[in-house]
Amino acid sequence: MGENFNLKIADFDHASSIKEGKAYGRGTENFRAPELKKTQTEKLDLSKSDVYSAGILLFNFLFGLMPYMEKVHFSGIDLEKILHEDQAKFWATHQHFRSISEDVDEEIVRLINGMTKLSPEKRYSIEEIKKN
Repeated sequence: MGENFNLKIADFDHASSIKEGKAYGRGTENFRAPELKKTQTEKLDLSKSDVYSAGILLFNFLFGLMPYMEKVHFSGIDLEKILHEDQAKFWATHQHFRSISEDVDEEIVRLINGMTKLSPEKRYSIEEIKKN
């Protein structure tokens, strides 16, 4: 907790492993951006990786559960895959199987969707998050 009770969140996997824009760690499983899972990481915009992780945390904070678990399917469904391929189906699946209310605020859905886009180039920037 910082000054004025500002919450600070850190993932120390990359605390000493970033050099010239190249990440040498792989992030924390279930919170990491998809691009961090690659064996070879090209030059990354690590702020976009942080945005992805923050989107996962936001989902977890709001709904009390993880949006997906890497390498684990829920009732035979790969939630991570559908998050990246069909976000409407992702939300419908959570509403049907995991007790998320059907009246989730559209702005929250749009924000989390924007933060967890598969492509870092399409993912929200910090500036776009502030606008939403």
